[in-house]
Amino acid sequence: MNGTLFYPHLIKITRPTTAGNLGAAPYSGETPANEAVVAEKIPAAIQLGSGAGKPEGKLPGDAPRTTYWRVLIPSNAIPAGSVRNRDIVTDEAGLRYQVTAAYMTILGYKLVVERLET
Repeated sequence: MNGTLFYPHLIKITRPTTAGNLGAAPYSGETPANEAVVAEKIPAAIQLGSGAGKPEGKLPGDAPRTTYWRVLIPSNAIPAGSVRNRDIVTDEAGLRYQVTAAYMTILGYKLVVERLET
């Protein structure tokens, strides 16, 4: 945690750059090597969200619920329109989240994200 009292995290936002491949091709999914930096060293607050959805796969080993997080970014940290759905947020600990909803409020960006785990 390197930010301020209200925004204790410093995050980086990246955007996947992979194009769809056809036929036999190596793995080209979500990896940091396949992402372009949108912005970095952005102060943010990361909070556990109140809502949860059900996993779509419905496999026996699935967790009973998918957990969502909120990422709050102050209004002067990044211009409106900079963050899109499917962008990747990485915090200073290396935890990665995918943006499922991004919108600007009078206080700044509010992102709804889902934690990416491998």
